[in-house]
Amino acid sequence: MELLNKLSSDWNGIKEIIPYGFGWEAGRCIDKLMQDFTIPFIIDNDSSKEGTDYKGIPIMPWSQAKGFIENKKVVITTRYRQYYKIAKSLETEGYAYGTDFCNIKEFIPEWYWKNKSKCCLYTVDMTVSAKCNFKCKNCNMFMPYYKTDVRYCLEDLKVNIDQLFKVVDYVCYIGFIGGEPLLFMQLAELIEYIKANYSDKVGNFTIHTNGSIKPSEKLINEMKKYNITVAISDYGEQSPCRDRMLDTVVYLQKQGVYVDVRASLEWRDVGFPMNPHHFSDEEMEHHMKLCSADWRGINDGKFYYCNIAWSAEKAGLITLEPDDYLVMEELAKDIGKGKESLLKLSEGHFDKGYMSFCRKCGGCGVDNTKLVVPGVQL
Repeated sequence: MELLNKLSSDWNGIKEIIPYGFGWEAGRCIDKLMQDFTIPFIIDNDSSKEGTDYKGIPIMPWSQAKGFIENKKVVITTRYRQYYKIAKSLETEGYAYGTDFCNIKEFIPEWYWKNKSKCCLYTVDMTVSAKCNFKCKNCNMFMPYYKTDVRYCLEDLKVNIDQLFKVVDYVCYIGFIGGEPLLFMQLAELIEYIKANYSDKVGNFTIHTNGSIKPSEKLINEMKKYNITVAISDYGEQSPCRDRMLDTVVYLQKQGVYVDVRASLEWRDVGFPMNPHHFSDEEMEHHMKLCSADWRGINDGKFYYCNIAWSAEKAGLITLEPDDYLVMEELAKDIGKGKESLLKLSEGHFDKGYMSFCRKCGGCGVDNTKLVVPGVQL
């Protein structure tokens, strides 16, 4: 599989890895890695973590760790922005990407496919509500522009999960998104269903919310029970409910829920739907490769490389082409081929080199330099 050859051949069969970074990102995959690999230590440059450990695994800064990583493989377990800084520093010291180190998001699908014939994904998002109580002008899910009222019930979402895990062997974490996911009143029941039926196939959950809605007591109990992360977007002073969001943060923290407040968000104007782009065939493949959007989605019985594209179609704004997504029922008819097809799409392999929506979307890559203020309301 072309796009699952990012690592040198000597990664195959390895028994030991060194995670670099022990923050929010690492917390969603470290237990899975501990099941399958020996981890002698974890690298993290946060001075407050130096000398501590995670379940007996020591955490040490790079200055100390670099004397012990000869002939070892390093897997960077951080978010993209921090990943690039770490990768650059490693390359400066003579380490090579794909040979000496790689990104966790690339390691998970490739290593498990090649070594265990398993379809393992780093992340999958599920839209549980196509409604939102905000009307962000530059919403990258286009919620203010929906032409029809879209609602989901618990049974709809259970079917999506069942279809996903017929083909997928493991997901490090599932993200619940919207719209505003806390407008879906049965989110606690959905989480309980997934854990009851697929606890061996999913690591963690993250709920992505604007923080304006206080979760129910039942949902908070699920958050604490399964160590769920609540990722709250802080849009700054232009937020229509910032005081309420700050109250929610304090409330959840007092309840013992892990809250990740994202105050340094960087939004790019994708143009669509008000000012869609018109990339040529020659520009499309390069444009898609530059896009750093990491939003694989399972919605309406289909698997999408880009949840943005799904939402644009669901909003009634475009019609996707048949090869822009995979129908889960079809994949389940031949599990072996289905796993391979899903991995290929998840890694961005399209026969024509891109998905059709890329023609109209400015994307989140370096070729889109038009930054906008997050959370500006219509």
